[in-house]
This record gives sequence, C-alpha cells and structure tokens, in this order.
Amino acid sequence: QPLSIAYQNQFFLSNEIFGIFEKSSNIRKYYLAEQIFSKTITENIKKITEQIVYTLRLNNFVRIDYRINDKGIYFIEANTNPAFGITSDVGKCCDLLNITFESFVKLYIDSLNLL
Repeated sequence: QPLSIAYQNQFFLSNEIFGIFEKSSNIRKYYLAEQIFSKTITENIKKITEQIVYTLRLNNFVRIDYRINDKGIYFIEANTNPAFGITSDVGKCCDLLNITFESFVKLYIDSLNLL
C-alpha cells in the first residue's frame, strides 16, 4: 500500500532529507497515497513498484521510496531492510488501513509460505 509522507505540511518535497530527528520526533505525517494523489498516480506507483521488485528480484519485505512532483514519479531507493515495527512505516500503514499490526504480521508470515 503506497504511503505519502508530509513534512511541514508539504507533500511535494524536492531536496529534504529525513534524518534521525525528523524520524524520531513524529513531525512527519502519514497518509495513504490515494488520499493525496489521483487514482492514476497511485496506480502508476503500484505498477512502477511491481516493475522494480521484479527487475531487482526482491522477494521479501522491502520499502520503495519515491519523490513525486508535477513532472513525474522518481524512484529514489529500494530499502531491502526497512524497519518492521508498530512505530515504523508498516505500523503507520496498519493504522491508516485500520488493521492491527499483529494481523499484518500474520498475513506477512502466511505469505512467506507461498514463496
């Protein structure tokens, strides 16, 4: 599920870097991408993510980072070892989707059996 992060009430960021202070102080706000972007942009993010995961042969839990502006969607990085906890991006996503973190962990573990 794509997330959008706002920093200082801005969704379209250009050169900002999230350091330890920005991450630990909870000054970033999380939204589902579909709450901020059009359906077309959200679907494009999903398609690009699938292509990146396939091309880089990433078959486990990853986080793909983008910058989005009026000119396009820009791939920043694939983090193959993202934080996995209640206070991480995963936990924020669970909150926004109204599912418990425990439910997500169960779904994730069950999905590993399909590989």
